[in-house]
Amino acid sequence: MSVIVITLECHTTCQVNETYRDSGIDCQTCKNYQYVKCALKHESKCYCLDGYVRDEATGFCKSPEDCPI
Repeated sequence: MSVIVITLECHTTCQVNETYRDSGIDCQTCKNYQYVKCALKHESKCYCLDGYVRDEATGFCKSPEDCPI
């Protein structure tokens, strides 16, 4: 008996200021980052880099200082 192992690799391209992770935090946005605490989410996808939040208008990750007021 022989065993065949097939490995599939998914190469996801993330946007600027994002990285692909098996888990992360993705609930902080430009509008709520100052007061929302998020739980770790166990989902493989692109997350904002540490210190960045998502701009709801553009979908891009930004430094909080660059968020619209």
